[in-house]
Amino acid sequence: MKEVLENFERTLIEKALEKAGGVQTRAAQVLGTTRRILRYRIEKLRIQLSD
Repeated sequence: MKEVLENFERTLIEKALEKAGGVQTRAAQVLGTTRRILRYRIEKLRIQLSD
């Protein structure tokens, strides 16, 4: 169950980042959260960010 939730969350974050052009602040707004929380989740889920 944990793995399924993490995969779902990873997908949501990746799509939000794509929609926001990689800008974390905008992606956080899309997701209805803060940049700080988004950054925490990115690190926890080990999502690779493009430069």
